[in-house]
Amino acid sequence: MHEWAISGFSSLGPGKLCSPPFELYGRRWSLLFHPRGCGANAQGTHLSAYLRLESGCACDARVRLAVRNHATPAISAFNKPWQWRFESNGKNRGMSSLLPLSSANGEQGFLADDTLVLQLWLRPLGAAEARCLPPGQVRLGAPLQPPALCTPARCITHATLRT
Repeated sequence: MHEWAISGFSSLGPGKLCSPPFELYGRRWSLLFHPRGCGANAQGTHLSAYLRLESGCACDARVRLAVRNHATPAISAFNKPWQWRFESNGKNRGMSSLLPLSSANGEQGFLADDTLVLQLWLRPLGAAEARCLPPGQVRLGAPLQPPALCTPARCITHATLRT
């Protein structure tokens, strides 16, 4: 899971924000966030969030985005998991209606100290998993399980990104 803490939420305008690039499965990714929505069905009514492959080979992946509920993490605002082919061509994949703007407040638990935390879960699928790993981390014929894929020193499973 990757998290991006977005501080000063209440003072954000309608423009999109882009997270600092981060590495996962040997590729560079970034999250894009529209605090006042993006798209015809979400503009001005919902938070929108997207994932983009910045660099690296294309891969198929299962993705889930969420807004963390600080008061009760079990009720964080999740989207249904979806899968997509990601290519480093600048196309964004994500959710235009991740959380209603009316819920993006401290009273409902989605803001703490005017900070919203966007969460990402990403898992490469099938043969794509091998293509999305850094060179040297997969042995031919080895089962595709996390312990066999990476050493603890090189396996990146969690990163906190702050703006």
